[in-house]
Amino acid sequence: MRYVSFLFLFFLPFLLHPKILTDFKNPDSVLVDEETGYIYVSNINGSPVARDDNGFISRISPDLQTVTLRYLDGALNEFELNAPKGMAIKNGMLYVADIDVIRGFDLKERINVQNIHLSPYGAKYLNDLVFTPDGKLLATDTVYNAIFQIEIGKGIRVKVLFHSPLLKNPTGISCSPKGIVYFLSATGSNIWEYSPGKIKKKLPERTYYRYLEDLNLDGEGNIYFTDFLLGKIFRLGKEGRLSTFPGNFYSPTSIYIDSKRKRMFIVDSSVNRVQVVDLE
Repeated sequence: MRYVSFLFLFFLPFLLHPKILTDFKNPDSVLVDEETGYIYVSNINGSPVARDDNGFISRISPDLQTVTLRYLDGALNEFELNAPKGMAIKNGMLYVADIDVIRGFDLKERINVQNIHLSPYGAKYLNDLVFTPDGKLLATDTVYNAIFQIEIGKGIRVKVLFHSPLLKNPTGISCSPKGIVYFLSATGSNIWEYSPGKIKKKLPERTYYRYLEDLNLDGEGNIYFTDFLLGKIFRLGKEGRLSTFPGNFYSPTSIYIDSKRKRMFIVDSSVNRVQVVDLE
């Protein structure tokens, strides 16, 4: 109890005045381009499974002063973008999970240059994306209970890394600089840790989690993860201690920690906003 109280007092000054960004449309995920500092927010703008071509990606300037709400817009008929969710960036390309397709966008030109169709491999509801240090793209599928591995080069190579009901609806996924992969089990109330040849659970079995949605690592190896239905964010310290991160959240679907700029971004989907917490 003393530890949790200390954490509350430690984090409280940061959360008294978080910056609130609004006007999004069913925002799902937030991602920071570590090279440029630009922030990207995926907007489903309707049903998360509707192929309605009205999803869009917002871009926020590093100083948080300029929000280009429809930086990449499916409704413009120049490309298809239905229900964008998790994102990953590599070499100036933004990859976006869109139901059963991963769409690649040239961020400078603002055009769709690649579409990786995963339905032939069983994909039904792609949720989150992350690149490993060796350049492989990993994608979770919440409905198919799978983790896909995609190698992008001169050609596209797809591998079903995991497929099992024991995953219990994988959602958020993240990767450490050493290549250790962490992903959430939404209905299994746990965090899986994966490295080649080894997979294990990180949390003791608990019953109070309702729907774990996203996770992210800070620069020290601590894991922050969200519970969409409880409206809470939790912190799993690298030493194994678990605590609740204080704040006013309704339905946090995504979290991203920009360790370089010492800021935390939290998507609060049901109220169409993104909270920015200054960690300095």
